[in-house]
Amino acid sequence: MVHRPAPDAPVLTMGRKSLTPIYHFTHAKNLSNILSTGRIYCKSQLPDSDQLVNVSHQNIQEKRRNKQIGCYPGGILHDYVPFYFATRSPMMYVISKGGVEGYDNNTTPLIYLVSSIERVQELGMRFAFSDGHPIMRLTRFYNDIADLNKVDWEAMRARMWRETEEDPDLLPEN
Repeated sequence: MVHRPAPDAPVLTMGRKSLTPIYHFTHAKNLSNILSTGRIYCKSQLPDSDQLVNVSHQNIQEKRRNKQIGCYPGGILHDYVPFYFATRSPMMYVISKGGVEGYDNNTTPLIYLVSSIERVQELGMRFAFSDGHPIMRLTRFYNDIADLNKVDWEAMRARMWRETEEDPDLLPEN
């Protein structure tokens, strides 16, 4: 049986095959290390010398270091390489506004590494994805691409986001 992405999911079309794209961004200065090692390291296995420019929010790294994934293969967020379902994200917006402590540049030197969920599955890699920001209390984790319909694809395609009182995903984990 061939899985098809959720009907409203963004897709890449490669020949006749539709793919669900995933995006990892990093600073261009990190690319040579990624290419020389042939991999992107997750935070828990990242050698100190392998990341020349860190663009992560240092103030939420402790939460990510302790956040358990609620499905197989388990572990914590830092055991996973983070990918996004869209190129426009709240994180990229914060970077563009100079809101990441310790990162003094803008988004110009940032690059996207692009793959697809189907490629990850084809390679037999263990993965999990969430239906929201992974440190938020109401976010759920999944490990089956049949659950891609749990992702808010309209939000993934949005050009702007607003915090609202009605959005329970804004409540941080305690």
